[in-house]
Amino acid sequence: MFNMLSIGKKISSLRKDKNLTQVELADQLGISYQAVSNWERGDSMPDISKLSELAEILEVSIDELLGHHKQTEVIKDLIDEKEIKVKDLNEEEIKDVLPLVKPKQVKENLDFDGLDFKQLLSIAPFIDGDVLSEFLLDMRSELSIDDLVKVIPFVDEEVADTIVLGFIKEDKVGTGKVLPLIPFVSEETVDLLANDLPEEEVHLIAPFLSEEKVNDIVSKAIAEGRMKDVMGLMPFTDLSFLTKDKIKDMFKK
Repeated sequence: MFNMLSIGKKISSLRKDKNLTQVELADQLGISYQAVSNWERGDSMPDISKLSELAEILEVSIDELLGHHKQTEVIKDLIDEKEIKVKDLNEEEIKDVLPLVKPKQVKENLDFDGLDFKQLLSIAPFIDGDVLSEFLLDMRSELSIDDLVKVIPFVDEEVADTIVLGFIKEDKVGTGKVLPLIPFVSEETVDLLANDLPEEEVHLIAPFLSEEKVNDIVSKAIAEGRMKDVMGLMPFTDLSFLTKDKIKDMFKK
């Protein structure tokens, strides 16, 4: 595991040995001196793209900078543009290495074949949404709602819509079971899901419905005398659709 404080102290010591200021080192690397300051305080790690240049300026090896770890070997392979099989990395190695990898390197140098869901979840915050979406769509038949709740925040609405509607269409779950996923799907999909929810449960997704859909549901509830349902939805409608006749209906029932 990388010790950022230890690495920072090493960079600071080596820089001083070279009689360089933070500004001078930063200028040679083409970065801000604040970045160098953050490294030396242990607040952040040098970007992979700068490691070779940094090691050359300080006249040390990357192993000397980062320490002798499996993670260091992975980083050196990435610098050399070698392919890395993510399934061969453990969770700690993933957490240490992937935050340092640029999106372009993720696409070009990381092989994601053969990942299981636990590994996919570990890398979700660090990889391109398109890459993650492909895996999720391929794996959706194996996933549960609990699995999706953990990973769906990292994909876009279109993919979230496909996955959620796919669950329902394939009769894997009822509409009510996907409620935890509602915040991540589009308004259009939420409107569709509302059609299949029991009337007394629609208020659970009201904050995510379109105003037009809420107005339609409230109008129907008024006509059918379901005032309890109406009250639960009123905070989510603009009331402009309430004609005099509808208001009279409300007080009649």
